[in-house]
Amino acid sequence: MFSLALKCLISLSTIILLGLIIAYHTREVQVGALPFTRQAVAISFAWLSLSSPQKPPPKQPLG
Repeated sequence: MFSLALKCLISLSTIILLGLIIAYHTREVQVGALPFTRQAVAISFAWLSLSSPQKPPPKQPLG
């Protein structure tokens, strides 16, 4: 009897967990599908320029 109750509890918790995972991913897709605003694009480009490696200044010739 205990084994059957444990199996039912595990199955129920698995179904709930799968439902929560599916709900999370559908919500994530909805948020990701929002159109970009000018401010969001500007912030993205600002982060991109900060994270890209900068070129060192040119070396001055000796002499």
